[in-house]
Amino acid sequence: MVIIVTGAIGIGKTTVCRKLIEITQNRGYSWGGFLTYKTADKDIIIEDVQTGEKETLASINNVYHDPRTVKYFSILMLAAQADNRS
Repeated sequence: MVIIVTGAIGIGKTTVCRKLIEITQNRGYSWGGFLTYKTADKDIIIEDVQTGEKETLASINNVYHDPRTVKYFSILMLAAQADNRS
């Protein structure tokens, strides 16, 4: 099953997903996939829901030397790490 949640900023999409994952894991279900969310300093975090591993996906701070969008400096290292796991 694939679930995609959309909605306006701040509506509670991540909160609903976290609660759904928590309830179903307590009932013996397992999950795979990713959650993304913004931190207080506006970085975008990507979290593996199965392992709990978190990485910065993009940041408005100029601390990375990777590609840049209008607002964010993106982290391409995640794609490379994912390729090396197989």
